Amino acid sequence: MPHQLKLEQFEGPLSLLLKLVEQERLTITEVSLSKVTESFIDYLRGNKNIPDEEMADFLVIATKLLYIKSKALLPEQIVEPEEGISLEDQLRMYKEFVEAAKKIEGVIKRKKFAYLRENLVKIQEEGFYPPKGLTTEKMEKMFQDILERLRPIVELPQVALEKAVTIREKIEHIHNLLADFKKIEFKHLLGFARNRTEIIVSFLAVLELTKQQHVVISQANNFEEIYIEKL
Repeated sequence: MPHQLKLEQFEGPLSLLLKLVEQERLTITEVSLSKVTESFIDYLRGNKNIPDEEMADFLVIATKLLYIKSKALLPEQIVEPEEGISLEDQLRMYKEFVEAAKKIEGVIKRKKFAYLRENLVKIQEEGFYPPKGLTTEKMEKMFQDILERLRPIVELPQVALEKAVTIREKIEHIHNLLADFKKIEFKHLLGFARNRTEIIVSFLAVLELTKQQHVVISQANNFEEIYIEKL
């Protein structure tokens, strides 16, 4: 049961007191806000499990009563804001945030979450499924752009590399692997790399073989293994 006030001029819930004051059925200057506060503090001391929303209600209503009484006692000192959010709106927003926070806390305690991924591509069978509108010309242009951006790395001085590995050597290595196996895993190919430069050259070699239509790249699902297969 909500806290019940007992004053000389009023007895009942705090929300009713605010309503009577706003309707001018009770004069705010006759209400002792200090007694209202003391009464609620005594109520807090006697009840250890008061709901959070009741605490929020008291803060909102008590602030509103204090503002109304300040306007009545010092009307010339209280300046209404010409722009921005009024105090009443701020208090109402604060209460809404408190109620929303309680609902969110309830959802978290239930530990039931669901995350949706929009426009999920449904793969019916294994293979490579490019997005709609992707043509061979666009793919060629993308590979050319990638190769162009990587060109400074490829053309590093040979003396700066631990062991220079050319794209041609790596392509020959891939051909040898595909001669023994129908298809290989991309991570298996990277397992032969001894340094970062060789990893880059391996990636470029796969791109070049794909461009020349010597191999096909496939992936069953997102984030799964990538396979290289000889055409």
